[in-house]
Amino acid sequence: MISTIIFDFLIFVKYNLYHIISLSAKKLVVIFAPSTKCQRFGQ
Repeated sequence: MISTIIFDFLIFVKYNLYHIISLSAKKLVVIFAPSTKCQRFGQ
């Protein structure tokens, strides 16, 4: 049971890290990229 709890926790952390990285990447695109590139990334 302990190993499965740790495994689920690792998956949870991985998923959250992916979300955080993707959100920060979108913010960076919005800040630094021209508006045309922003529209392409948004769609």
